[in-house]
Amino acid sequence: MSENVDRHQVWAFAETHVAAEGARLWHKEAQALGLRLLPNHARPTGQAQGNEGGEWFLGAAHRQFHSLAAAQHRGFKACRGTACDGFCASVVHFRGYSLVTIVLYGISSIGMTGDNLIRYHKLGALVRALQLPRLILGDFNIPAKTLAKTDFISKIGGTIFTGDLVTTCTAGREGSLIDYATASHNCLPFLIALTPVVQVPWKTHIGFEIRIRCAGTQLLVRNLEVPAKLPQVCRPRMEAQPGSKSSESKKKH
Repeated sequence: MSENVDRHQVWAFAETHVAAEGARLWHKEAQALGLRLLPNHARPTGQAQGNEGGEWFLGAAHRQFHSLAAAQHRGFKACRGTACDGFCASVVHFRGYSLVTIVLYGISSIGMTGDNLIRYHKLGALVRALQLPRLILGDFNIPAKTLAKTDFISKIGGTIFTGDLVTTCTAGREGSLIDYATASHNCLPFLIALTPVVQVPWKTHIGFEIRIRCAGTQLLVRNLEVPAKLPQVCRPRMEAQPGSKSSESKKKH
């Protein structure tokens, strides 16, 4: 990791399995490397595997980025049952623009049902409330083609990037394509490349290197133009002409 600190200014991890009690040690390790840690602690599952998820952002100390979730834990306290379960959201500030970056861990083997449905619903509500360019990446635990058929992508808007891969996770006989990224349409001008990284220190899953422009250019957006209302002009008062029906009517009264 220390060899790549200068090159990779922000790291995102989707499945660290680091609970609240282990975060303090990793925070010190990050500081020693000149990094700042934004953790979303792993959640207990009540099963033999112990916990799930544990989403992290590691950023170079000079990089301006901060957490978005109001429910994000403070002082390495446990974050259980909050709105940030399953994803860690941050804003990274560049010269001329800011990018909402979210790392997600979807619950394994249940698809878009149960707790996963709640998790994706909360994530969708967050990104729809934001008007900034947005990038979501991580272990979705839902195949990219399956997610594209749900209403999640249609509601938040954007494009799925898989790096033109067939599989990103080698678990199982055939593997699966469950690690990828999705970017909003107004994020596309800032993306340079998304490259798969196969040689990673964790098994079964691969990683991605995402290159982003560090300076914003003019961003074309669609704005609804509504016709301006016509000015309200008082109608001129018309005097009745002699011999007209209105003149005769006044005489009768």
